[in-house]
Amino acid sequence: MLPATLFTSVHRSIVSSRVRSIVPSVAPAIFSCRYITHNAVLLKAKKKHSNHHEIVEEAPEVVNPKQVLKEIEDRFKLTLQEHQKKINEIKLGKSNPKIFDSLKVSIAKDLQPFPSVAQTTSKGRNLLVTVFDPSLVKYVVSSILSSGLNLNPEVDPKNPQLLKVPLTAPTAETKKETLKALKNNLEHYRHSITNKHSLASIRAHYLKEFKGNKEDSIKKLVNEIEKVHKDYSNSIHEQFKKVEKTL
Repeated sequence: MLPATLFTSVHRSIVSSRVRSIVPSVAPAIFSCRYITHNAVLLKAKKKHSNHHEIVEEAPEVVNPKQVLKEIEDRFKLTLQEHQKKINEIKLGKSNPKIFDSLKVSIAKDLQPFPSVAQTTSKGRNLLVTVFDPSLVKYVVSSILSSGLNLNPEVDPKNPQLLKVPLTAPTAETKKETLKALKNNLEHYRHSITNKHSLASIRAHYLKEFKGNKEDSIKKLVNEIEKVHKDYSNSIHEQFKKVEKTL
C-alpha cells in the first residue's frame, strides 16, 4: 500500500492535468456569455448599430391638427391685438399721454425714467404734465425740450408743479407722416421676418415643423394653416384700411 502523502500527491497531479485539458474548451464559452445581460422585451424596442452601441427608438410624434390650428389662431389673434394697439398710439401722435414715457430725466448726474418723476394726461389740444416733486420741474422741462419732439412745456402760473404742453393742429404734412408710420406698422406685424410675432413669422415657424412630411393628414393640415394665415392677413389689412379712412 502507498503512503498517504504519496497518494495525495499523485491524486493532485491527475486532477490538475485534467483541469488544464478542460479549461481551453470551456473558457471561450464562459467569456462569450459575459455580454448577454439585456432583457428580451427591451431588445425589441432597440436598434443596433455597427459599433455595438444600442439606442432606444423614439416613438413617432403624434400631431393633433385641431390643437395645432388652435395654437396658430391664438397667436394670430394676439398679433392683431398688438397691431391695433400700436395703431391707436400712432394715430394719437403727439397727443398720446405716453409720449414722454421713454424719456430720461437728468437729475444730479443721474438719469431717472420720466414716469417715475412725472405723470402725463391729455386735455383738449394740450398735454398736462404733473411733476411729483416741485424741485424737479426744471429737470422735467429740460428733458422735454431736449427730446426732439418739438414741444414746449409751460409752467402753470397757478400750479408750479403742473406743466402745460400745447399741441399744434394736424397738418397735411403730419397726416402724411402718420400714414407712413401706419404702413410701416402694418408691414411689421404682417410680413416682417425679424418680428417673431408677425403673421409671416408665425406661419413660417409651424410650416417648418412639417417640411418634407408626405403624410396626407399633414398635407391637409398645411393647407388649413395657409387658409387661416390668409384670413388673418386680410383681417390685419382691414385694420389698417379702417384707420386710414379717418386721417
